[in-house]
Amino acid sequence: RLKILPVNHPDLGTSLINISQVFNALGQYEKAIHYLEKAFENHSISLPLDHPSLPVIYNNWGQSYYKQGKLKEACEIYEKSLQIQLKVLPVDHPDIAWTYNNIATIYEDFGNFTKAAEFFDKALQIELHSLPLNHPNIATTYNNLASLSQEQGNIEEALLLYEKALRIWLITFSSNHPNIALCYSNIASVYSKNGNNNKSIEYLNKALQIQMNSDSSQDHPDFAPIYHKLGEAYHNQAEFRNSLEMFERALDIWAKILPVNHTSFALLYADMSATYESLGEYEKTHEYLEKSLEIIQNSDSQVYPDFASKYNKLGTVCYKQGKIEEALELYEKCLEIQLKFFRSNHPDVAACYVNISQVYLARGDYEKTIEYLNKSLEVQLKTLQPNHPSLAITYNNLGLAYYNKGLLEEAAEFYSKALQIQLNVLSSNHPDLATTYNNISLLYCALEDYEQAIEYLNKTLQIKLTSLSADHLEVAAVYSNLAAAL
Repeated sequence: RLKILPVNHPDLGTSLINISQVFNALGQYEKAIHYLEKAFENHSISLPLDHPSLPVIYNNWGQSYYKQGKLKEACEIYEKSLQIQLKVLPVDHPDIAWTYNNIATIYEDFGNFTKAAEFFDKALQIELHSLPLNHPNIATTYNNLASLSQEQGNIEEALLLYEKALRIWLITFSSNHPNIALCYSNIASVYSKNGNNNKSIEYLNKALQIQMNSDSSQDHPDFAPIYHKLGEAYHNQAEFRNSLEMFERALDIWAKILPVNHTSFALLYADMSATYESLGEYEKTHEYLEKSLEIIQNSDSQVYPDFASKYNKLGTVCYKQGKIEEALELYEKCLEIQLKFFRSNHPDVAACYVNISQVYLARGDYEKTIEYLNKSLEVQLKTLQPNHPSLAITYNNLGLAYYNKGLLEEAAEFYSKALQIQLNVLSSNHPDLATTYNNISLLYCALEDYEQAIEYLNKTLQIKLTSLSADHLEVAAVYSNLAAAL
């Protein structure tokens, strides 16, 4: 076309848009933006400033910025698109709904959930009025609404909306379409939130299989979030080597397409640090913790909801390294962000209360420990399934706090509740189960029932030796307790 058309011919601009879309799909966002700039220059010369083609450029441009994590720039571009569309298109045109969807997604990432819901609803109303009920765009809006519900802690509602989206996409797309992979990955996140890691891994592997069967290269950006989620699920299952392998695959992909200070790396490094800590590789633990902290400290001063999870994970790594005060500072930052963006009975708020309680437990402040655990328990009993693993952690910590106060009957009651959940939902060699067995053994020691204490210490040791080396500090601690009980 360059040979036969004048440089300002609008068809040339259309070709440039098409090329940009290919680069966007490949995850090469800078190249996509380069061609969009050329397309914009062409259309600005050859077409009126309110021509419907310009919003197409703006929406693709916004998508490139969004994928790079440049949320403010993306929002500005989307609003330019909307301004033209509202001027030149019918009010119920599907393209307007698409732009509403894009803007809503930005508001969700900013933590403005009210605005996000407003724009998603505008999009859905247009689509339901102007499109067939099984149109894939409607599925996209259901998927986005599900993400918003999940972010707000409405897990069951999120699952229903994801399933609505999936039903439509399975009708309208081939079974290996990327949107179906995306939906499987999102459903996996819901199961992970519900503590069902087996289901989460099942859906993530479905998503991964679709990506592998597609024409995408193995380092396509869409693989990275799936690998990251698989790493988290394997970590929760105490399959630490598998977890680390998945994290490293995600890292290899993101390192090729994202700036080195992108906040996605902060969360990934924190997860890798926690996994190395679980494997007893403390030098690596420290290395990745420092990398994560550096990105967070040098990030945009604007605070977004997903920063909460980063601070939370960093706090946990610091806590496990014995950096108690640093952990508390990070947990408090997490809680501050959560209470700014989430309702007070959000499950993530409950999880943060548990983590703060652990710091007070380490300080020996058992009243504060129990106070924060009761705050957590109040939320969890309203929002989680009765067998959720997070409830077991709360019960376990309450048991430990009462044990340290010398209230052994209360401690036994909470340990029993924790153990009952864990035996139902965790693998028989899960580290959390070892923690409960160890706590129960200490209780029996305090009651001078050494036979029972030894039985639970042996159960603890058996689990520890499945994932840790024989000379690991945690293994040594169990041997020490066994010697004391004999």
